[in-house]
Amino acid sequence: MKEFEVLLWELVDLVRRVSPEIWRLTVRQSVVEGIAIALIGAMILIFAGLLWYCAIRADKEIKANEASGRMYANDTEKIFWLMAWATVATVIGSAPLIMAFTILANPQYNAMNKLINFVR
Repeated sequence: MKEFEVLLWELVDLVRRVSPEIWRLTVRQSVVEGIAIALIGAMILIFAGLLWYCAIRADKEIKANEASGRMYANDTEKIFWLMAWATVATVIGSAPLIMAFTILANPQYNAMNKLINFVR
């Protein structure tokens, strides 16, 4: 029984010494995850911006073609699909940015949740 108590107190002492370092690393990892999620959202939004640019440019080209009398049936459909995909990409790209903001605004809370979930 004495050996068990000694081992238990050694474990408690180890946890006391190591816990500040674990906390620091967990908070740092939360910040890194927030930045990574923000970068993913930014890449999706850059893609959405390119789609919007292509849609606006195609719209200007169609208007120029209308003025010169050259109108094609699938031109408006092309713009519709470009704008539809640009809208979808904008919505999808905004979600990771919102999630990254919540993580980066309070990384200690995210670290605490990770440690609690780890213990469970």
